[in-house]
Amino acid sequence: MALPVPYCLGEGQTVEWMVHPGYVGSTGDDFNRATDREHELQNLMSPWLRDYLSDLRFELCTWDSIPSYSVESQLHQL
Repeated sequence: MALPVPYCLGEGQTVEWMVHPGYVGSTGDDFNRATDREHELQNLMSPWLRDYLSDLRFELCTWDSIPSYSVESQLHQL
């Protein structure tokens, strides 16, 4: 699978890639039973994707590890 080369980002800029990986459930709503979730999980765990993002100098992280977006920083703004 080929992914497009992303637009240039400045130093410290953030891109959120929203996905909902997981395993298909037998109960719940249509979202829980969607096979796309397992497809996303398989792709996100593949070595080629990690290598591709690394080659583009993307750093994978959790939402809370981004200082300006952490839950703690958001609470201080309230």
